[in-house]
Amino acid sequence: MPQSRDEVGQASLLDAWVPPPEAGQPFGCFATSYTFDSVFFEEECLGRFVGLRAESSEASRSLEWIIECEEKFSQIKAVALVDKANCRGRRSPRWDLVCARSEKKSGIMHAKLSLLIWARHMRLIVASANLTQSGYRQNREIFLALEANPDLPLDKQAWDDALEYLRVLSMLGGAANYAPIKRVDELLEEAEERLQSYSKTAQTPDRIISFHGLGPDLGPDRPSSLFQSIKSAWPDKCGVVRDAFIVSPFFDPNNHAAQKTIASMWGMMAERGEVRISLSAPLECDKEKGNMVMVPSAWSVSPRDSGTVQFLGVKENDEEAKERRSLHAKAISLENDYWMLTTVGSANMTASGTGIGQFPNWEATVSVLIQKDTDRDAAKQVEAAWQTIEGDLIEAPTFPKELNSENEDSIVEGEALPMAFEYALYRKVGEEGSIEVSLRDGAPAKWELKESDGGDRVIGETEWRKSGSPIAPLTWTFPLKTSAAPSGFEVAWQGSNGTAWLPVCAADGRDLPPPKELRNIPLELLIEILTTARPLAMTAAAFLRRTEKSNLKDLHLDPHQRVSVRDHLIPKMRRASAAIAALRDKLSQPAVNEESLEWRLNGPFGAAALLSAVEREWKNPEEKRFFTAELCLELSGIRPEEHIGYLLKKKQSARICSFIREQIQKSRSTLNDETSDMISYTERAFAEAEKQMEKMK
Repeated sequence: MPQSRDEVGQASLLDAWVPPPEAGQPFGCFATSYTFDSVFFEEECLGRFVGLRAESSEASRSLEWIIECEEKFSQIKAVALVDKANCRGRRSPRWDLVCARSEKKSGIMHAKLSLLIWARHMRLIVASANLTQSGYRQNREIFLALEANPDLPLDKQAWDDALEYLRVLSMLGGAANYAPIKRVDELLEEAEERLQSYSKTAQTPDRIISFHGLGPDLGPDRPSSLFQSIKSAWPDKCGVVRDAFIVSPFFDPNNHAAQKTIASMWGMMAERGEVRISLSAPLECDKEKGNMVMVPSAWSVSPRDSGTVQFLGVKENDEEAKERRSLHAKAISLENDYWMLTTVGSANMTASGTGIGQFPNWEATVSVLIQKDTDRDAAKQVEAAWQTIEGDLIEAPTFPKELNSENEDSIVEGEALPMAFEYALYRKVGEEGSIEVSLRDGAPAKWELKESDGGDRVIGETEWRKSGSPIAPLTWTFPLKTSAAPSGFEVAWQGSNGTAWLPVCAADGRDLPPPKELRNIPLELLIEILTTARPLAMTAAAFLRRTEKSNLKDLHLDPHQRVSVRDHLIPKMRRASAAIAALRDKLSQPAVNEESLEWRLNGPFGAAALLSAVEREWKNPEEKRFFTAELCLELSGIRPEEHIGYLLKKKQSARICSFIREQIQKSRSTLNDETSDMISYTERAFAEAEKQMEKMK
């Protein structure tokens, strides 16, 4: 729905993941979906969110892609919450995939929300589209994006309601102490703090926007259905509703099931005078059956003499574009001569989708109230959006006897994850990786975990029982054969039809090892990366390719280094001093969050990596100590900048000081009883660094 460069009312949904100008560094995102494509989400959505330059394909991921993903994803919090039926897929361990499940009988987790936070901007995408290739690139979809920053009018109530609803949805993903849910909580707290800050100076928007979150047992203060939500967003001053426009790809399966939905819809219309409902739905053309609109025939009957119903059919195939473009948009618009209320989001025109059925879905929609004569631009934009999805008027429609139950474009087939499997977390123990699995009572018989894509058996009920099989709930840890974190495990059990998917998330991002390409990086590469203005991934990939057929011991970037004095302390420190100065500059810059700061300190190209490279490649212990002293002294002079939307200066300073103290303590622990001029110098340098750190507070 937001205006694009091309045409009013049309925009690319993927463009909504691109940061606006001056947005600053990405902080994190929380996205929800019913069906899900993990590769698409990672490459297309997250890739745009963090500004990836390198290109990738599922079959072949370039070295630049691997390095840039590690760089960008390590510095954000990113969580995808997906309905239990579709929560699976290969992915980077740097972002979390969480399964949405409920102990209570309810419908599906069907909401499509994406909260995107950058340093100086926030965006909430409310959409009809799932996080899939078809949802974002092929289907006819509709969405609306709420924007927030210090310079924009703020829809404060809509934002507050949306964040509260996201918090409710996050509870479907596990307990509050589950690591990914804790990260979601941190994201929502950050968003709430920013909204409070923005609201102090923000103007009131020209139009009223309302957020509607639906689900079972949300409490007495919240509307229980979409119809109640829409009624509350249509104030009495607007008068009665004369026209209603509905777009939905799915309806109740038959006339009997549709009666309650139909009655609720007509209940929002004016009781007297002429009224009209227009339904846009999928159209199937058949020589024998004619133009069949895929809705129950009961919709064609008006309960009052002054009411009329018309149908608009949307063909699945776009004849002009010669491609399949299924209708997947969900929208309702209420109108009279003066006002227009348009609601878009995830809710289909079914009892479960609108919240009036026995098992209501989790749904999210947003409404925009527009006064037609005073806000003509907005009215024009909404009308243009409708034209892309409403279809053609069908004069003599036919109707199917029975419709399929509400269903969407599922990506995979398999079992839903049993509730007994609460979660799986990756933890690092020493240099090895391990998996912590939380089990509860009710695990299926003869269960086992397998590697993804039909791989080898990893572990199962047999090993669990040998460990003593304590009474559930049980947290059970087993070692991995490799330090790499898996995306998840296939779960099979006796009598299962296929397998379920148990996602694996990191207990702490600092536990995750870097890709094998970025381990034990040579000192020369670190120096080049830290001192060049070129993108990190481009520089690192070019260097690693150059060295594949070369002997690293004989490789020198500077021809002046190809002399015998290169192993002397002064030439070595001259080469390294530029890297130390560059590190100081990087750490002086504001960090958007703790993850970003941790990357600069402990990432594959950070301060700790530089110290490790010196430890590996320099042989003289006193020279290593000298380098550590110089680095600590240089970093102690940092005075971090403070900017709105970034990590507080005192937090950044405290973490840098903690890092410096760790290195000083580590260096002092290697001392023996001998004394020398070098040791005396480094002790003075450490003392000066400790003195300088007092000024950082």
